[in-house]
Amino acid sequence: MYKVIDLFAGAGGMSCGFLQTKKFEIVAATEFNEKIQITYMKNHPKTDMYKDVRTNDYADFIKKYGEIDVVIGGPPCQGFSNANRQKNHLISSNNELVKEFVRAINELKPKSFVMENVKMLASDKHRFFCTNADITTIKELGIWTEEIVFSIDVPIIFVDEIKEILIHKKSINQYLLTKKIYDPLRILANAIHDNDLYEDRSFKKKREINLALSQLESWIIELSDTIISKVIVETVDLLVRYFENDKNEFQNALMRFDEIQKLMTKLNEIRIYNIFVKGYHFEKSVLKIKVESYKVVEFLAESLKHEYDVDYNILNAKDYGAPQSRERFIMVGIRKSLGKQRKVELPKGKVEEKFSVYDAIYDLESIVPSIHLADDGKKERVISKYKNSLLEKLCDSEFVNNHIITDSTEIAKNRFKALKQGQNFHNLEDDQKNTYSEPHRTQNSIYMRLEYNKPSGTVTNVRKSMWIHPVLDRALSVREAARLQTFPDSYTFFGTKDSMYQQVGNAVPPVLGKCIAVEISKFLNDNRIHRGES
Repeated sequence: MYKVIDLFAGAGGMSCGFLQTKKFEIVAATEFNEKIQITYMKNHPKTDMYKDVRTNDYADFIKKYGEIDVVIGGPPCQGFSNANRQKNHLISSNNELVKEFVRAINELKPKSFVMENVKMLASDKHRFFCTNADITTIKELGIWTEEIVFSIDVPIIFVDEIKEILIHKKSINQYLLTKKIYDPLRILANAIHDNDLYEDRSFKKKREINLALSQLESWIIELSDTIISKVIVETVDLLVRYFENDKNEFQNALMRFDEIQKLMTKLNEIRIYNIFVKGYHFEKSVLKIKVESYKVVEFLAESLKHEYDVDYNILNAKDYGAPQSRERFIMVGIRKSLGKQRKVELPKGKVEEKFSVYDAIYDLESIVPSIHLADDGKKERVISKYKNSLLEKLCDSEFVNNHIITDSTEIAKNRFKALKQGQNFHNLEDDQKNTYSEPHRTQNSIYMRLEYNKPSGTVTNVRKSMWIHPVLDRALSVREAARLQTFPDSYTFFGTKDSMYQQVGNAVPPVLGKCIAVEISKFLNDNRIHRGES
C-alpha cells in the first residue's frame, strides 16, 4: 500500500477516492475545522488527524510514518481582486496556505503530489503580493512579476492623517477592533441593502449587538486625540443612541463605522503580511498603493519543477463519472528521481461514461427525508435493483444516511411549486421576488430546480442556494447532494445541517479523486518494477 498524507482534507472526498483504488492508505490528514474533523475521522478511523498545517513538523512525520509516497490537498486560495474596494480585507490569510503546501512537498519529498483547487487558480485574479521576505526568492526562481496598483477608499477628512501614518509608519492598532466586538456590527452592516435580512439579523443578534456597543463605549475612551479618533467617537455615540430608536440614523452611522474599520484593516494587512510596497499616492480621497504580484500557478510550478515533473489543467468532474459539471484546477507532480517510464499527465476523461441527476438520485424519490437532525436516522432502501453502474457503486450500504432537508418556509415552498426543471429565481413572477431588495443581482444558481436528464451544475452549499428536487416540491437533501458529488451512501456526514451541506459542497468528488489516484499508481507501480520490487 502506498502511503498518503492529505492536507486541507475537508470532509475527505479526495481521500475517499484514493482509498477506493485499494492501492493507497491515508496515514495522516490535516483539517483545521474541528467540526469537519469529526466527519473525516468517523469515515477514516485509521488515519491520524492534525489540526494546523502551519505547525506540522514533517521531520516528525517521516520518523513516524516512514517514506511518504503521495501528498494530496486543496489549500484554500482566494486570490485578490482590485475591482471590489468594498471588501473587508485586502489580503486573504488563506493565500499563505498555498506556500504551506509547497513547504510540505519540499520537506516530505514524496514520490508524487496532487493539488486540487478552484478553476480560477490559473487566472490572473489568483495572484500573490510579493512580500519583503520572498521578493529575492521570487526573482531567483525567475517568476515574472507584474506591478499592481490597488485602491483603498479614504474619507477625505482622514487623508492628511493617513499620509502621516504611512510616512512615519505610525501604529494604527488603537483604531482596530477585535473580531469579537466588530463581527456583530460587520454582519449587520453587510445586510443593510436587504431589508428582510437586516431585520432578521437585528432581531437575532440584538443581544450581541448591544454587548458590542457597550464595549465600543469603553474602547473609545482609550483613543488618542486625532481627527480619526474624533470621528470614531462621534460615530459610536450615534450607534449607541440610535440602535433601537432610529433605524435610518443608525444605519448611516453603521456604514460610516464599517468603512473606517475596513480602511484600518487593509492598512494593517499590508504591515502584518510584510507586503513589498513600491510606492503610494493619493488621488483625491483614494489611496493608490503600488505592489509587485505574481501568479499562484507559476509560483507552484517554478517552486517544484527542479524536483518534479509537473502537469496541470482544468478537469471537469462530469468527464470522470460524476453527475455534475464541476471544473477544478488539478496539478500533479512525479519526482524526477523515479526514473519514469511514461510521460507525466493528468487522467483522460471517460467520455463514454456520462451520468445525469436522475442516474444519481432517482431511487431516493420515494424515501421521505427528515427535517430535524434528531430524526436523521438510517432509512431503509425502497429499490434494491439499480438501473445504472453509478448507483451500483454509490448504494454500498443497507441503509441511507443524511437524507435530511432544510425546514423550508411557506414562501420558499411556493417558489418551489412555481418553477419547472431548469428554471431558477429569475423565472419567478415579480411578486414572488419581493423579499429580495435587489432581485436582479441574484445568481442564476439560486432556487435552481434540477433537470433529471442532465448533469447538475456545480454543487456548492445547496441549502444556501435553495436547490430544488427535479420533480418534488422540496429542497435537495444532504444525501442527494452527496450523491451528486459521488460519495457512497456508507459515507456519513456529521454536524449541523448547514455544516453538512457545506462539507458536501466543498469536497472533491471521490470519483475524480479515484481517477487521479489510478493515474498516480501507474507511476508508482512503474517505479517498483524499475527497482525490482514486487
